[in-house]
Parts: sequence; C-alpha cells; structure tokens
Amino acid sequence: MFPEPDGWLPWGYTTASDVLYWKTSAKDPDDWTIIGRPGDSDDFAPFDGGFTDFLHAFVWDTVELPFIAETESDVPIAFEPLTGEWRGGAGERLQPYGRFEPE
Repeated sequence: MFPEPDGWLPWGYTTASDVLYWKTSAKDPDDWTIIGRPGDSDDFAPFDGGFTDFLHAFVWDTVELPFIAETESDVPIAFEPLTGEWRGGAGERLQPYGRFEPE
C-alpha cells in the first residue's frame, strides 16, 4: 500500500526545483520526518521537525537546509494567495477539480 514504509513521499517543490519529501518511516504520519533534495543533485538533507515546524522556519527564513537560499524579502515572507487566474480564470470549468468560484 502506498506509501511504502521507509519510502519518500514528495509533497513540495521550491522555485529552484528542489524537492521536499516525507520519509514515511513511522506508522503515524505525524511522526514522519522531512527530507530535502536539491533539484540538480543526488544529495539530500534532513529537516529536524515536522511540517508545521518546516513551514514556520520557511516563512521566517530560518530553515536550515543547505540548498535553500536565504530570501531577500522582508521576514516574515508575505503570503500572497493566488487568484485562480493561472487555472483558466475565475469561474471557468476546471478538470478534475470541479468549479472554482472566488469569494
């Protein structure tokens, strides 16, 4: 059954094509660790913490993975939600996600 024990489950990508994985080493997904791999390398680095720890560190620009560069933006990094336009525009039919209707 997917994911395999001790497998790597991808969940995120950086703008530099780095890949972020959960290492599915524990039965409880809350105990999975995070592994980062640079997009152009076979190297990898673990992150000491869970998903919310990683998200907090990323937003505050304190994540300690050697291939994730420090941002030149103000900290915390601003969250700017997408408008949906990249998916064909608001209210247009999307496949397979149904209908996107902005608030």
